[in-house]
Order: sequence, then C-alpha cells, then structure tokens
Amino acid sequence: MLRRKRLRAVSPKRMAVISDYAAFLLGMKDLVGYCCEACGLRNRPLDAHHTRKPRAEFLTDPESVIMLCRRCHERAEWPYERGRLVIHGTRRTGWTIRIVWAPDKFSLRAAEVMD
Repeated sequence: MLRRKRLRAVSPKRMAVISDYAAFLLGMKDLVGYCCEACGLRNRPLDAHHTRKPRAEFLTDPESVIMLCRRCHERAEWPYERGRLVIHGTRRTGWTIRIVWAPDKFSLRAAEVMD
C-alpha cells in the first residue's frame, strides 16, 4: 500500500508573499510588452532573471530583474565554456547583454583584472 504524502497548509503570510510576487511578475511582463529583453522574441513564456542575488529586498525590485524567454534564461545559467549569456546593468541605466566563452569563471575574472 502506498502512503500519501501529507500536504501542509500554506500560511496566510506566505500566500500573501506568493500573490504579491505573481502580481509583480505580471506587471513586469506588461512593462516589457511580453517580449524577451535579450533576443526580442514575442509571445513566448517569460521568466524573471535576477541580476542580483534574489534576497527579499531585491525580489520585487524592477531594477534588478530582467524578463527573458526560457531559452535565454537557460543560457544565462550555462557554464562559460558553453557560451554563457552575461547580463550587466539595471533597467534604468540599460542592460548590457553579451555571450561570453571562457574555460571557467575564474579565468574570466583573471583576464578582467589584467586589463
């Protein structure tokens, strides 16, 4: 006989955070016109990519979130030896988006220091 895993109820506080984040994402999609900010493709499912570590204070900060299609979002997480999509900047100053190839992130940082 299989045992069912008991589901925990979501607290009202946690539910409010989830609904606020969902509303934030919907507003961000409207802001960018349902268009990937890296490749420009429209009408694809969009993901939020946080350019800073997604701590509580940056989670809903439009300055640190860029909306990417799934393909570009996956590429932003790739290792450097496969060609990683690197994003710098903020929404206010403008995004700098480029593809970077390197053996690893440590050799990339060493090359930036030498320049």
